[in-house]
Amino acid sequence: MTDPFWKNAFSLPSAKPVTEEEKALLEKIAAKIRERSLGQVAALAVESSRPVHNISSQALVFLMPFITILFKKEEAQKIVAMLENPNAVSYLIERLEPEDPPAGEKNGEKNGK
Repeated sequence: MTDPFWKNAFSLPSAKPVTEEEKALLEKIAAKIRERSLGQVAALAVESSRPVHNISSQALVFLMPFITILFKKEEAQKIVAMLENPNAVSYLIERLEPEDPPAGEKNGEKNGK
């Protein structure tokens, strides 16, 4: 006999499309990370922690009083919601990629060839 209480106990929310407002916020975050030349490192960190994003978002809720020192409360709440959305995380990873190839790789040149 299946209990209705346990039916959805361990299910995750379905992925929602990323809104234009969320894209703007993610672009702002990605630009600040890229300015510091940490785009690839941040993309690796975000991608490798993908399985625990839902737990991370709940940890951010717990730490909200401290996070609001760095971010506005509304922005912090949006970041928490975006961590729970796999589509938003994928969009952030895409935006963290460098915009221009490294100096030696332009016009098909690689490794000084």
